[in-house]
Amino acid sequence: MGPLGKELLVTAVRQPRRVILDVDDRGRVSLARFGFRSMQVVVDFTEDGGLVLHPAIALTPAEAAHYGDPEAVRLLEQALASAGKGRLSPLRLRSEPSHSDDPRDE
Repeated sequence: MGPLGKELLVTAVRQPRRVILDVDDRGRVSLARFGFRSMQVVVDFTEDGGLVLHPAIALTPAEAAHYGDPEAVRLLEQALASAGKGRLSPLRLRSEPSHSDDPRDE
């Protein structure tokens, strides 16, 4: 799984090392046969004019900062594991009004 628990959509089908693709008059090629569908990719340009494609996921700056913090990642993984085992508790947002009979107010 990738960041945010989303699986990449690239298939693990073994492809031949070299394939000839047709480029249409608008400069497009279809990558669907390689498992690239409805996704973003990062393109690296090689010195000989080639292209290398890498599956990518766009992140907000806050998400990128989170995934760059090993302690934050550890805490998120711990929370997800607890949730996966059914250990859930309600979370009151700061924007919600407090109720004096609510045990979460204590």
